[in-house]
Amino acid sequence: MKRLILALLVLILLPLSVQAETSAQFQMVGRAPDDPDVNGFRLVLLYGKNKSVRGLDLGLANFSEQETFNGFSFIMGISRTSVSSSGCACSFVNIHEGKSSGFNGAFVNLVKNMETGANVGFVNVTENSSSVDIGGLSMSKKSKTQIGFVNFTEELGTLQIGFLNFAENGFQPMFPFFNYPKKN
Repeated sequence: MKRLILALLVLILLPLSVQAETSAQFQMVGRAPDDPDVNGFRLVLLYGKNKSVRGLDLGLANFSEQETFNGFSFIMGISRTSVSSSGCACSFVNIHEGKSSGFNGAFVNLVKNMETGANVGFVNVTENSSSVDIGGLSMSKKSKTQIGFVNFTEELGTLQIGFLNFAENGFQPMFPFFNYPKKN
């Protein structure tokens, strides 16, 4: 009972203490302090939206949105970045609509362009190019390396390792266990 009271007290007092800090923010429905840019720490419950987040981003059962992200995020829900993401993004679902670099770890990664780094998830879908995809199902237009159960790409850069591998430029368009680009 004492722990429950202490936890509730922390949740009530945390927004009040965070308001005095411009480098930290608490969000539930609104944000405290009401600043679109966070450079330090953000804690989100339910819903959070910012222009930019730099630093540590934590969320619990939430949908988190930002235009740009740079740092480490651990979101127990959905994280959406519309312009660029760099660093480490871990959540149930990562949606990166712009440039992405670093590490994306999620059950589902939906990425437009993974410049450098890796997507690690049960499902990885990259609209354009991807560096490394590791997962159950990986799909991309262009990929350097894919390791997973089933891999799909139009243009393979180096290697696919998986149960089934599909690459339009592979030495075979579909090959079990591995595939690599054919020589021109």
